[in-house]
Amino acid sequence: MNRRPNIDALMERAAADATWGDLALPPNTVALLRRIADRAGRWSPIQRKSPPITVRGFGVLFVGKDTGEKLTAAQAVANTSRRALYRVDLSAVTSKYIGETEKNLGRIFVAAEQAGALLYFDEADALFGKRSDVKDSHDRYAALELNFLFRSIKAHAGVSILATAAAPPAAVLRRTRFAVHFR
Repeated sequence: MNRRPNIDALMERAAADATWGDLALPPNTVALLRRIADRAGRWSPIQRKSPPITVRGFGVLFVGKDTGEKLTAAQAVANTSRRALYRVDLSAVTSKYIGETEKNLGRIFVAAEQAGALLYFDEADALFGKRSDVKDSHDRYAALELNFLFRSIKAHAGVSILATAAAPPAAVLRRTRFAVHFR
C-alpha cells in the first residue's frame, strides 16, 4: 500500500486576485509587502537553469492571529509579482514516519519551482513548536525537519511565506529575510 499522499493533498492553488486596496494594514506594512512582491517578481524559473545562479529563494514570516488578512496579503504579493500561489497544508505534510515529512516537503518545492509559484505555509508554527518539546524519539527529528524546510526555502528560486499565529523562536526569525506583523 502506498503511504505517500498525492501532491494535490499536500497543497492547493489559491486565488491570487487580491490587491493592495484589499488590505487594511498600516502603510509601512503595505510598503514592506510591496518590497517583497518586487523581489518575488524578479526571479524566473528560467534563470534557475542557467549558471551562475544568482537568485536564491527566501523566506518571509507572517506573524499574527488574523489568518484571513495574512492570506489576503499573500494573494496580493502573488498577484503583484504575477506568480501562482500555493497554500501548503502542513497537517498533510507532516508525518509520524521518520523521513516522510522531508520527502513531502521536497515534492512540494519541486512542484512549486516547476510552476514558478509562491508557497504559503499556513500554520507553520506546527513545525516551530516541536523544536523544544522532546518527549520521545520522534520529537528529536523535529529540528531536522525544520532545518530541511529552511534549506529547501533557500535552494528554491522563489518566495516561501510562513504564516504563524504566535511569535516564533529566535532561530526561525534569523532564517527568514522578512517578518511582517499583522494585528
